Amino acid sequence: AELEFTDDALHALAQKALKRDTGARALRAIAEELMVDLMYQLPEESKPAKYVITGNIVEGKAELFTAKRKAKKESA
Repeated sequence: AELEFTDDALHALAQKALKRDTGARALRAIAEELMVDLMYQLPEESKPAKYVITGNIVEGKAELFTAKRKAKKESA
């Protein structure tokens, strides 16, 4: 599986950390909260998938992740 944070997700993480006013610890705590949820929601699949964390997910306005299937590479 592949995990991607969009630019707006990184911005939302930073904004939440600033609101907590505890420096890098807040940033780490917020990221860990997202990752713990992801571990429990991540489906057990044998096919590769890409999971995208968006700003809306960080802000709690959307589902934790959306899966995008990787296209199989065709041999030449």
